[in-house]
Amino acid sequence: MTSTRKTSRRGSPSLSQVFGANLQRARKKRRLSIDELARRCGYTPEYVQAVERGMDPELSLAEAETFAEALGVHIADLMKRNVRF
Repeated sequence: MTSTRKTSRRGSPSLSQVFGANLQRARKKRRLSIDELARRCGYTPEYVQAVERGMDPELSLAEAETFAEALGVHIADLMKRNVRF
């Protein structure tokens, strides 16, 4: 089975992968379950899990803002590499 995760030509992670990893890190730092984050955002737990895995390359800016607001972080921090929460 082929993975739908993509990396750039130079092998660096895609924006959806970076966003997903940071989303998961920020959620865990706040000790929130996937279910609780989903509830706060109005999304399904399955969708949150897919985003955390970097499986949604079509993530909209509005969705990214919703995640950032629910976690109390700046949206830009969810899009940077090597961010500590």
